[in-house]
Amino acid sequence: MKTISSALPAWLVQRLSALYMLLFLLYGLARWNFVRPVGYEAWRSWVLGASVRLPLALFLAALLLHAWVGLRDVIDHQAVSEIFDILRSRPGRLNNQTWNRRYPDYMDKIKTGSPFRVAEVLRDLTLLKSEKDLSFGERKMLDTAKNLLIKEISLVNMKEETEIEAELQELLASV
Repeated sequence: MKTISSALPAWLVQRLSALYMLLFLLYGLARWNFVRPVGYEAWRSWVLGASVRLPLALFLAALLLHAWVGLRDVIDHQAVSEIFDILRSRPGRLNNQTWNRRYPDYMDKIKTGSPFRVAEVLRDLTLLKSEKDLSFGERKMLDTAKNLLIKEISLVNMKEETEIEAELQELLASV
């Protein structure tokens, strides 16, 4: 979230927007409880009235801001190169734990939303797949990681997902 000042953390913006939306809804319910507009004209005059117009506009802005917080920007071409470097590299040591111990580690990496961490999961699971059979959960996670990267890279490179998938398959086959 680059447009909001770094002095105001995203979580604070989200909390404040949620608080404002709650207060506005409480105000609207209280107003509705005491003065019930009946008919279109009564609703229209209530919504366009000075006591509601500005708070309603702020409510809509808070709603958009609340939904926007936490979304990251799409990566750039430099990041795609870094992802390909991660996929080409071999980890110093492959995780030799049992699948049910590896699974939470890989899931945590995917949940970060970082394409770099997702690339690590894809690389590690692909290497592991070449050494032994993956569990059902790991196969699903491998597909998830691959699909996440394919979608992100296809957006950046403006290519079809099938082209990106073929590039990734070729890259992972060479590792």
